[in-house]
This record gives sequence, C-alpha cells and structure tokens, in this order.
Amino acid sequence: MNAGQGRRGEHVHAMRDLVDHQVVDCNDEMVGKVDDLVFDGSDGGEPVVASILVGVPALAARFEGAAGRWFERIARRVLADPEPHNIPLPVVQRTEQSMVVPMPRREIEEQYTNPVLPGALRLSHLVGSQVVDVDEQPVGRVGDLWLVAEPGDPASLRLDALVVGAAAVGDRLGYSHVDGPAGPTPLRLLFRALGRHARFVPWQLVTATAPRVVHVSRRLADLAELSEVEQ
Repeated sequence: MNAGQGRRGEHVHAMRDLVDHQVVDCNDEMVGKVDDLVFDGSDGGEPVVASILVGVPALAARFEGAAGRWFERIARRVLADPEPHNIPLPVVQRTEQSMVVPMPRREIEEQYTNPVLPGALRLSHLVGSQVVDVDEQPVGRVGDLWLVAEPGDPASLRLDALVVGAAAVGDRLGYSHVDGPAGPTPLRLLFRALGRHARFVPWQLVTATAPRVVHVSRRLADLAELSEVEQ
C-alpha cells in the first residue's frame, strides 16, 4: 500500500477551501476572512484544527522574513484590535462560500479576543516551509495542508498530510477539480506538468518542524505523488 491509499475520504485543502474565505455573522455581515488556522496536537496524534484566526495580524504571519515581521509590527501598532479574533472551529458553520459564526458581529469581536497560546502550531508555520527528507535532500515547499473530517463529525478537521510542490498553485485555482476550468489550455497543461512533481507527505512521517523547515522520515523517492492520492 502506498502512502496515499486509505486517505481518499472526505477531505479539504486548507489553502484552497478555507483560507481567505469570508467569515460572516448570523446576519450575513462580514467579520473578515480566514487568515490562519490554529492546531491542537495535545493528544499526541495528528493535530486537529482548533480555531480560525481572523484579522490583519494573522494575515501578516503568512508573509516570510523581514517583510512579514514588519507587516505584523505595523498592524499591531495601528489597529484597534492588536490581536486577531480567535474563533473556535466547533462554533463555525462551514459552507461552500463562507464560514458562518451564528452570533452578531459585535459579540464575535467581544468574545473571541483570546490570544493564541505560545508554541501552538499554525498553518502559517507550515505553508511555504521547505520539506527535507531523511537524507537532508529538499523535497519541495509546502503548498497546502490536506485536512480530513473525523468520522461522524464533519465539523472536526485533522491535519492528515502536507501537499508539497508547485501543484498547489493550480489546485487552489481549481485545476485539480473534476468540474474545474478547462482552459486556458496553456495554463491547464502547465499545472498538469507541475503536478507530476508534487508529493503527498503524511503527517505521521514528520519528525520535526523548525522555522520554515519540515523534516520527514522518508526519502524523496519513497513519497507518494499527489496524483496517485487524488485519483
């Protein structure tokens, strides 16, 4: 059995299906967008999405290096809310177009102001990171996170794998969907070519994470191609 088999159940790609989607209140008033995800790995297994972060400070964390640090410092100085809204995932209703929090916007802004716990794993810590195999050879950069709904609880999402490689760009534009765009043909062919080199890295293979680096316990040649998993 390859690394991707048995993982074809209901899943979402964090960057494609969640991040940058609108967050609205019970009156369909916009609260913001999903700017980051916070994971809880306290049980020692695969981390589960604990909350969504909404606000410019969370968005700033997705930018690398000095630019990201500068963006975050400026945001915290000029914004009335220096911390992003930290909304627990269980209270969020996920639709195809948006994330709905079933309460008025004012209550959301007042209630969900608790800061993220230090050391908590976030999407922004992983996406863009270089993946390195057991021989210290580069595999590629994390382009997306493969999340799987817990059986009987579609609102719960666990981090099942990393999508590594340039194919994630085309994926987020919809080119991996069965009913996705058919053209322009040059773009479709380009993303198909890039997709041949994308890898599916199960979270259980991750041995360590450091700033912008993820270490895995397999060689590049032993990692499943994303196309094998999504067939």
